[in-house]
Parts: sequence; structure tokens; C-alpha cells
Amino acid sequence: MEELLPLEAVSATGVEWRIALPSDTLRQRVRHFEPIGHPFTLEEQAGQRVAVFKFDQLSPHQAGLLGWRAIVEVYGLKYSLKPEDVADSPALPLEFQQRYLVDDDELAMDNPKIIQAAQEAAGTETNLLRKMLKIRNYVYDRLSYSIQPRIDTPDVALERGTASCGEYVGILLALARLNGIACRTIGRYKCPPQPEKRNLPLEPDFNHVWLEFYLPGVGWLPMESNVDDVIERGPYPQRFFMGLSWFHLEIGKGISFEKLKADDLPPDVSLGDMAINHVRFQVLEELVPGKHLAMFSSPAAAPVLPSPLEPEPQPQPQPAKAKTRAKTPAKAKTPARTRTAKAKTPAQTKTPAKTKAQTKMPAQAKTQSQAPAQAQDQPNA
Repeated sequence: MEELLPLEAVSATGVEWRIALPSDTLRQRVRHFEPIGHPFTLEEQAGQRVAVFKFDQLSPHQAGLLGWRAIVEVYGLKYSLKPEDVADSPALPLEFQQRYLVDDDELAMDNPKIIQAAQEAAGTETNLLRKMLKIRNYVYDRLSYSIQPRIDTPDVALERGTASCGEYVGILLALARLNGIACRTIGRYKCPPQPEKRNLPLEPDFNHVWLEFYLPGVGWLPMESNVDDVIERGPYPQRFFMGLSWFHLEIGKGISFEKLKADDLPPDVSLGDMAINHVRFQVLEELVPGKHLAMFSSPAAAPVLPSPLEPEPQPQPQPAKAKTRAKTPAKAKTPARTRTAKAKTPAQTKTPAKTKAQTKMPAQAKTQSQAPAQAQDQPNA
């Protein structure tokens, strides 16, 4: 949800404010969504749903609310895959090479320090799965988590030795891509992992991003961007290597989370100047995987996902090579169940202190987001 309250007098005409909606994936299903404050029209970008809020004019010091609320089912997911399972992987398709092995987001892949780090991280390893794990551990060894006022390029963050989740992702993307592993940024929020607090507002302190890496013949596999279980230097748990918990909420997969467009918007005005972003989660209930996951047991019942070679590939892993199982929150009373959450998901989260989030996660989630109107991309944090 966006609280429209410009810091300075700003006027604009022909305003279109776009906020991505939660995605339908193998571990996440959107049950319902609705507008908050201002009505929106629905738009599709690369197979993802986007809410479009339109204003004929925004007047100086105009205030208001705009955003969305959604109910989402979210499950934990873990792939069981061994290095020998991918020992004879086919070559990476040309379309993937052209899209996911390039520097498309200031990754400093031509920087000598990053090139050297990529060589050191992988060494002589040739197995794609072991190579990705080595790169992850290399980055984890050299960084400690720290909130930063802005996202620096991978060479700067790696030399500094501390990084936010967005900087972890940037370094991982650069090193993996230089080693021939296709990967991409995924995210938007983590619901506070407190499943026992049902029907209560849960607000994350910040937004969050992680990544997915691609194994030819298998598909896209998730990986957490930074370790939050160990202070430093390992050993590092692998439950979020090829896996995600129920509290990871994916919004606008493969597209910008928020954009602001207007006919006459001043070039120096940003989304952060126009509104305060609020996100709130609310856990509604715990779901029984045997009952609710039945909808994914057949192709006809599974969510419709884009083709692997379309703008945002989402090939499904081959059953013969990767087994998946639904996981339940650590605090769930009934281990066989997953929870439901309510989530208010905003359009902008650059300023952590101003970002709230409300989401009911594992089984259902209501998501709200409100956003003002302007034309700029909201970078991943």
C-alpha cells in the first residue's frame, strides 16, 4: 500500500502508477486480490499480473492511499538433487545465454576484481550444482550482512566486506554468470516467521530479494541470497539452497515491482519522494498439504506458467531428477499443515524505516499495496 504524500509540491498529469501483484508459482497461489483506496485496472507483463492506477492529474500536496490486498497460499519447497544427477546436463540454450549470462543490472562483470573472484570461487569445479554451492559459500565467507543506504555494485560491496541482501544478490549473479550459470533475481518480501500469531498484523522491517539459478534439463532452482542462521564463516545450512520456506513471498516475478509514469513528471522526482510504502502480513490459517497441494498433482490443475524461453522462463523441474516436498513452518502446531496469510504489499520499499508489510503466509495471504503515480523503475533492494 502506498501512502501518497509528496515531500514537496509536485504536480503531474496523465499519471500511471504500476504495482506488481503476487505471482502464481509452484509454491504459491493467489486466491484473491482487490484494490485499496483507488481502483486499478489489470495488466499483464511477461506472464505476471500488474495493478495499474491512473490519475488524470496529481495536484501539489495531494494525499491519498492506493494499493492492493491479496489472499495467497504459500508453501515451503525443497528440491532433492545430487551432483551426479546433473553430471551429464545438456548445454545451456542460446536464449538463456543471451539473457541470463550478461551484465544487465550494473553487475560489474568486466571489473578485474569480480573476474578474479569468479575464478577463485569456482576453481576447477565443472559440475554445475557443486559449482553453484562453491560460489555461494565463497560469497558467504567474504561478506557479513549489513543494511546499506544504497545498493553498491558488486566490486564495491565485495571489497567493503559487508552487504545488504540486494548486494549479496548482485555479487552472486555476477560470479555465477561469469562461470556460465544462468541466474536471476527473485523476491519481494519475507513475512515475519511467526505463524503462531494468527490474525495479527506482522510487519517486516525491510523488503528482501533472493535468486534462482538454472540447471539445463532440470529447471529453475531457488537459493537464498544471504545466510541468516550463522553469524559468520559457516558452516552454512543448505535448507535454502534449492529451497524456500513458506514465508518467502514472490511478487512480480521477473519484472519491476513498481513503476511511475506521467506526461510531465520532473526528472528529479522519485517514487520515494511521492509516497510512503507500507507492507503488512497476517497469517490466516494452516493448510494441509495433502488436501491443498492436490491442485498441483496434475498439469491441468497447476498454475499456468510462461514458457521457459519466453521473457521470464519458468520450466518445471523433471520429476525423475528432482523431488519436491511441501514443508511446514517450524512453529506450526500440526507438522502436516501449511499456513494462510494476509498481506498488504506496497509498491515501494527503498526506505526500510518507512516500509511496513502485512501478510498471512503459508496457507493464505491478504496483500495490500498502495502507490502514487510516476514513471520510474523501483530497483530491487
